[in-house]
Amino acid sequence: MPFSEHMRRAHGRFGLGYNRRHKRIGKVACERPKTVHLQGDEALRRAMLYGDCNPVRAGLITQPTDIRWRGLSSCRFYALGETSALTSMLTPPDWYLALGRTPEQRQSRYRALRDQYLVAVGLKRDPKLSEGFFCGSSAWMLEMRRRLRDVLVRMGSRAAPAGGPAPPG
Repeated sequence: MPFSEHMRRAHGRFGLGYNRRHKRIGKVACERPKTVHLQGDEALRRAMLYGDCNPVRAGLITQPTDIRWRGLSSCRFYALGETSALTSMLTPPDWYLALGRTPEQRQSRYRALRDQYLVAVGLKRDPKLSEGFFCGSSAWMLEMRRRLRDVLVRMGSRAAPAGGPAPPG
């Protein structure tokens, strides 16, 4: 089986490197990977996002696509369309295929879902809560930007203060 061979090689290389770095010997993983049954597409989607975001949660990287072992990343396949020997063995789930008619649409929507997941679990700042000088709801931030623009117009300047967003025109 090609996937079994891939896992054997990946775990072998990982184990050798791990043992070398930590000055130890012996098996790193003693049991076969656990397989769980998932109830439906929603559970599969959550499990995939959880797995893609594990290196971010561990503080190893800031974005799931920044993974060091790019050839082993299903996230780079689903989010960016990158292919490798591993991704040729993947069967995209129905929920992913339903994200759009073209690969580009699916990738864009997958990235949006991934970013929503990162915000929901506290691994990424919510872009809707803060923008430039303001932090609050979208409607409140629009009102504050309008007020700022009005003040700047009255002062005779259409430029935003240094470091902030340009006021809407």
